[in-house]
Amino acid sequence: MNKYILLCLLLITSNSIAQVNTEAYRQDKKKLGLYHSLSLYFSSISGNSSFSSHKLNYRGDYIAQSYNSFFIYENQQRKTPSKTIANKGFSHLRLTKSFHSRFDWEFFLQNEFNDFTLLKNRNLLGLSIRKTALSFANHSFLVSSGLMLEEEDLSSGKTSRSIRSTNYLIYKYSSPEKLKIIITSYVQPKLSEFANYRVLSDASVYYALTKHMYLTSGVNFRYNSEPPNNVKSYDLELNQGLSFLF
Repeated sequence: MNKYILLCLLLITSNSIAQVNTEAYRQDKKKLGLYHSLSLYFSSISGNSSFSSHKLNYRGDYIAQSYNSFFIYENQQRKTPSKTIANKGFSHLRLTKSFHSRFDWEFFLQNEFNDFTLLKNRNLLGLSIRKTALSFANHSFLVSSGLMLEEEDLSSGKTSRSIRSTNYLIYKYSSPEKLKIIITSYVQPKLSEFANYRVLSDASVYYALTKHMYLTSGVNFRYNSEPPNNVKSYDLELNQGLSFLF
């Protein structure tokens, strides 16, 4: 049954072409210690257009007795034979500490850039509360709400600083047959102007090939209600590759 679910999701995502979703990289580890994961994505197109694309993602998790933390670094580039046509990346640090059986404090720092959307630099500093809303069998639902300080520098020279509400809902499914699904939706309105908001929806599928290697597939949708001039308000992206855990 789970193999058919995986096949259907891969067919859906193959017809599709980021606000960054760090939940897609969260590892559910129980034992204390340091964990690493490395994900690699490659593609090459030739014919009417010719370009190659690659994405590298590294994540390190440290599980301590009284808190959890993780660090993520990601970079993605797309190149033609003569130039780079897309270059984006981010780094993210998050600390999580439980203060109740179902509640966690989350403190995070993030830096992001995206040449294709004219985003020269975006810095985030935030604090939120995360709660396991529902959990049964192999399914779980989590919600989070908080505030973050945002600083943005655009390639046009425009700069801005604002406070946003950051909220997300997560659905997780883990099967005993090596299949894992994570669906996450973020909404981040500007507190002084609720019509100015960002939305991110992400669906990720992981299938264990071995104990330390996973086949990964995902779709990422990003929407900005007030994008820079000459930049579309949305992006839709497909990712497929391999992840290594060690």
